[in-house]
Amino acid sequence: MKSVSNIALEYTTTSNEQKQRELLLLLVSYFLTLYDMEKENFADELGISSEFVEDAQIKFDYMKKIELTLQNMRETVQSEKDKDSEALTALYFNRILNTDGKKAKELAQIETAKHLTRLDRSKKIRKRWKAFSGCCDVCRAMDGVTVALDEPFMYQGQVVELSSGERYINNYAAMDTPNAHPNDKCSIEFIIE
Repeated sequence: MKSVSNIALEYTTTSNEQKQRELLLLLVSYFLTLYDMEKENFADELGISSEFVEDAQIKFDYMKKIELTLQNMRETVQSEKDKDSEALTALYFNRILNTDGKKAKELAQIETAKHLTRLDRSKKIRKRWKAFSGCCDVCRAMDGVTVALDEPFMYQGQVVELSSGERYINNYAAMDTPNAHPNDKCSIEFIIE
């Protein structure tokens, strides 16, 4: 809402008669509200019609209603932004847990398996990519791939043929664990030979 001084300044500087009337209505309604004056008394003191004052009050009340509505809308939008921000943060942390947390756990399992092979050299342990049901095409293509503990499941630059006939190129780092993408639910299965 414009300040009274801005309304008064605009009233004195505009040459548009309709705009002057609207600004005068706002000024009159402001003074009515500020000094809690009766419309009839105000109109009598200034020598203007009570209809003019009534019109001013209606416009001012309408303007105040719009201002309150906009304020409520701002608060609602901010509240929704806060909720969206919380939801996105939760999704982000959940992705970290499902991706990086899972990878850390699987790397620890691989290190444990390596340690076991050093303790008992008669045993050979290999790792197998185990896809979960409903997985993506890349994970489905990798399902059952078995490699030595020191080898990645997929090398950087490696091309994988998908069941759809398309080709997937691993443009990222070598995959020591079954993590083809964020939130990958595939797992490692250890094979003892």
